[in-house]
Amino acid sequence: MVAAVAGRLMWHAGEVRSRRRPAFGLFMIWEIPMAIGMALIGDGAGEYLDLTNSQTVALIAVLSYLGPRGICAALERWVNRKAP
Repeated sequence: MVAAVAGRLMWHAGEVRSRRRPAFGLFMIWEIPMAIGMALIGDGAGEYLDLTNSQTVALIAVLSYLGPRGICAALERWVNRKAP
């Protein structure tokens, strides 16, 4: 869970730095369910891929940083890539 919250905070810091979001506000309450969801998905994916604990924590942090939109964009890019 700590890795998921850290991932969402890293994403939020980038948004604040780009001046797309204020630093603090009630909107940050919506980041909590996102972090919990990404932690559950990452934990399940880590178990399915038979990753070690530290690899699973890293996967959770990456998934939490990307969020659903980032994951969707990465999957679309991977599926639509041109074959060599």
